[in-house]
Amino acid sequence: MSNNLEPRQLAAADYLDLVVEAYKKDVDRTLLRENLKLSVDGRLQKFERFMEYVSELREAGGGGRSGLEAGHLSFASFCELDALLEESPEE
Repeated sequence: MSNNLEPRQLAAADYLDLVVEAYKKDVDRTLLRENLKLSVDGRLQKFERFMEYVSELREAGGGGRSGLEAGHLSFASFCELDALLEESPEE
């Protein structure tokens, strides 16, 4: 059975995707680079610390159903919490 799919062609080096460019202005790529420097285990440990922090926030929040209590967290909130975790000293 032959494959009729043609190989994908790469966009020209000077091609500018306006949608991608619009999103890039809101993404801190330095955080992405720093996370990619970590090993898989390092990323998992960082995620575990983050989830422990989220759990502490839920417990401290008490009252009404916030986004954290409902289990929803925006990407911006995740990044803010991640930055706080980076600043906190290791135990």
